[in-house]
Amino acid sequence: MKLLDGETYRFPLTMMENNIPILFLFFHEKDYEEDSSHQQAAIQLVKFANQKKRYPMITWNKQEHLDNRIQEYTINPTLMTARRLSHEVFFSISRKPKQPFLSNYAYAFFQMSSYYLGKVDHFIQMNDILFPDKEQLIIYEWNNTWSDYFHYGRQHRGAFIWTIYDPKRNKFTVINASIL
Repeated sequence: MKLLDGETYRFPLTMMENNIPILFLFFHEKDYEEDSSHQQAAIQLVKFANQKKRYPMITWNKQEHLDNRIQEYTINPTLMTARRLSHEVFFSISRKPKQPFLSNYAYAFFQMSSYYLGKVDHFIQMNDILFPDKEQLIIYEWNNTWSDYFHYGRQHRGAFIWTIYDPKRNKFTVINASIL
């Protein structure tokens, strides 16, 4: 599994410009091994975060946060569980009035922050660009108890991680969202 540097570092800038605090990582995977590859892709997210923590962080307030004290996020693969999702469920924007979205991914996009009021057409356009052949995707939604990386999201409105494999392009997309 190889990190696709260009896509991984360029895409978050576009997301930040639009106040969308969802992290996307992209990997090339030539030796896909189903569950094992998905698990490794999820673990790579936390390893990526650990690499970023080696650089000084700018803090905007004096409040001491847990992630500022942790030198490296821990990973316990034995606690990892996932469920496979169909592309219809994952990309669904369906919901009943005053009910949660069918998809946690849609929930994360539309409920992520007070700075961004997600628009349906943005969600659809973004996913059409990222995932042109949705029917073939292999999508896993992971639990968030296997690493302290997800601490803040768990303490607030949710921490989510998905691994999406596109067999046609031998490409993994790892998506992480913490709803604060």
